Amino acid sequence: MDASHKPAAHRADTGASFNSTVTVNPPSTSSDSSSDTKTATRSRKRAVEHKPSTSKTRRHAQTPSAQGPGDWTAQKREQFFDRIIEVGYKNADLSALATELGLNKLQLKNQLQSGRKGNFRDRAVRHIKGEDKKVES
Repeated sequence: MDASHKPAAHRADTGASFNSTVTVNPPSTSSDSSSDTKTATRSRKRAVEHKPSTSKTRRHAQTPSAQGPGDWTAQKREQFFDRIIEVGYKNADLSALATELGLNKLQLKNQLQSGRKGNFRDRAVRHIKGEDKKVES
């Protein structure tokens, strides 16, 4: 192939870098144009404010597998709060907390262990359960 058959951009003898072959792509109908349409639709939907229903009836029937509203008995509250304290107690940095409070680690553990009458954990659980109306200071 000699130099006369190459496009002008590839000829070594010319000083200009003009490419004589230009390809124009027609507008595509691929997902790019559909994503532009989707974006425009989304922005129009955002402009319309959602108005809550004024109807007191449900739109859909309750499914058989759906549970009703929770019933928080004193026993359930006690179990829940006791478990939360246990998880927090096991994951806390007790050494740092004891130092911050000016206590030793054993004193802090004693206040958070279950089964000890009158410690912080016992009083908090009794208060949540509803047995203790007045929280001692």
